[in-house]
Amino acid sequence: LLRASQKAGFDTIRLAAMALQSEGLMMAAAKASREDSGAYLARVHPVLQEQAALADSLGLVSERGRALYSDGLAYEKQGEVDQAIERFQQALDISLTSGNLELVNEIRATAAAAYESQGRTSGAIAMLDDIAGDLGGSEALDLEAEAALELAQNLYEKGRLLNTGYRFAEAAVELERALAIRKSIAVPRPWGQMGLELGWSQYSLGLLEEASQTIAEALPRTVREGNQELLFRAFGSLAAMARTHGTYEQTT
Repeated sequence: LLRASQKAGFDTIRLAAMALQSEGLMMAAAKASREDSGAYLARVHPVLQEQAALADSLGLVSERGRALYSDGLAYEKQGEVDQAIERFQQALDISLTSGNLELVNEIRATAAAAYESQGRTSGAIAMLDDIAGDLGGSEALDLEAEAALELAQNLYEKGRLLNTGYRFAEAAVELERALAIRKSIAVPRPWGQMGLELGWSQYSLGLLEEASQTIAEALPRTVREGNQELLFRAFGSLAAMARTHGTYEQTT
């Protein structure tokens, strides 16, 4: 298909064929052994770069941004996180002019995780701030449910990152917003981890009564799978507060 479209000069067909080729290489890399995966990912970079260039020549801004974003994902899978972040930023700069907010925020969320993995929390927080701004800011409670859930999750991630940087007062503000939005939405999804993270902010600020109440409310709403570290910290905080108040025996 790729050769045929090149011969015929049908650039849009050629672009579609290249997208299929790059997607096929990414899927093959995901299924392959680590050694073979690296070989597939090495092959996908030139395809995606050519794909981005062709999309640019056709004036397809979203397709160019998506190709560069995919190239960043490939670098991330290879463990080359700095190169991945560079590609994500290129993709973001281009996609911001496309009006494709869904793609823009997908890139931002992925870049935020990449920044965090490198210990660059300020970069991650900046990306999450931009997402929150696009999703509605102070008018969050009037948003559609899915958009509000996404905003709450991003505020939670920002608060979590602020906690890791010992910026507990700032974290508490973001986490209180996240929890208020999440509680306003009647969907059957657990939100306990938001409360536990807020409880840690409050505990670290010395607001022991508030922390105890927040954690107690959040614990039965926290899924154990994947949250063991968060739960361990919460129970440790409760035990420490119980010792402070002389009620430790009641918690054991």
